[in-house]
Amino acid sequence: MLEPREDQLFIGAALPLNRIARQPLVVRHAQALVEACDLVGGPQVRNVATLGGNVAHALPAADGTIALLALGAEAEIAGLSGNRRLPFADLFLGPGKSALKQGEELLVGFYLPLSKKGQASCFKRIMRPQGVALPIINLAIRLEREKDAIKDIRIAVGPGAPTPWRAREAERALIGKPMQDDTFTAALEALLAHVGFRSSPRRASADYRRHLVGTLFKDTLETARNRAGL
Repeated sequence: MLEPREDQLFIGAALPLNRIARQPLVVRHAQALVEACDLVGGPQVRNVATLGGNVAHALPAADGTIALLALGAEAEIAGLSGNRRLPFADLFLGPGKSALKQGEELLVGFYLPLSKKGQASCFKRIMRPQGVALPIINLAIRLEREKDAIKDIRIAVGPGAPTPWRAREAERALIGKPMQDDTFTAALEALLAHVGFRSSPRRASADYRRHLVGTLFKDTLETARNRAGL
């Protein structure tokens, strides 16, 4: 199921990634999620793999997870005692560990805020050949623009910590500021001062990720900002 509910967009956890990426409502209100869903595995995988599965694995750099975190999602969970809603970040306890009670709870879906004028999002990642490997690094941004200044912003980076990570210090460095070189430099410095990149023998070293994140951050930020001005 995928439908607007009051001022939010509900996306069912069992929806295949390809279906989500082709829905006009998602394209309009959650472009970052469209871009994330389009980069998971290959076409055959995306035809059957679900957003709920991508999230429930609780990996700190899962593409759908990073997009949903930046978009300010909430999760709906069904259990023996009924349904409950949870802030998205609270779903994750550690790498591969979710807050779902095993054998008692399952993901129903996700609620996203509907976009308004001046708001937009973007997701990008750096990876080895498409469909072969997990991302070396990924990043999603949702922002609200007021003329040339950033009124509000959410930045998610993976794998920036043992759980999906928001760059809150970088957000604070950007809010209320015009998008100038010195503003971006301050935000990048704040991100690098707090991010917890780790080395992975199959993907990349922590130092390599630190080297890559500046370009990825700038590209994602500029794309989201330009979209918000349309």
